[in-house]
Amino acid sequence: YLNFALLGDPALRLSFPRYHIVTDSINNVEATLSSDTAKALTVVSVA
Repeated sequence: YLNFALLGDPALRLSFPRYHIVTDSINNVEATLSSDTAKALTVVSVA
């Protein structure tokens, strides 16, 4: 059986990321035209 407790102040606000990222290309191919998966240990260029 898994017994655990989450400790924290419920009055604190959660932190959310402030920055937005836009991907233009993956491996020099427009991001809307390419697949979103890559094989293991593959070098991928994201711009």
